[in-house]
Amino acid sequence: MAMAGGFAALTATSSNAASTPGCTAVYSVSSDWGSGFGAQVMITNNGPAWSSWTLTYSYAGNQTVQSGWNGNWTQSGKNVTVTNTSWNGAVASGGTVTPAANFGYSGTNQAPTSFAVNGVTCSGTGPTTPTTGPTTTTPSTTPSTTPSTTP
Repeated sequence: MAMAGGFAALTATSSNAASTPGCTAVYSVSSDWGSGFGAQVMITNNGPAWSSWTLTYSYAGNQTVQSGWNGNWTQSGKNVTVTNTSWNGAVASGGTVTPAANFGYSGTNQAPTSFAVNGVTCSGTGPTTPTTGPTTTTPSTTPSTTPSTTP
């Protein structure tokens, strides 16, 4: 599935919310040019403040990290790991951080469906595809009078 501008909103759930902090991860593709794409993951901390964070997720296809920012990006096979930089590790409760990267791929560009932050799985609705673009309408009738040619 090629995604251009799609996103996935994922919210953490836990059977023991008091002892397990939650997170929300929103994955979005900013552009897809057929052999590569740009994507970001907006992470929201729904629990106590973090002094550091580690985001993990996996791709189903052959997507590979080319370059990233707002985090230290590594990849082993299909598994992607992003750790905080020296300046964005502290995330307050309710705060967000948005690591982003450019990727290469061939074939389809299926979005990841599961994310974890600091070992806590963020699960939810899964990827969605962008809505269709604006539609145009044609007037239902033509003008009833013919313009005059005399001044």
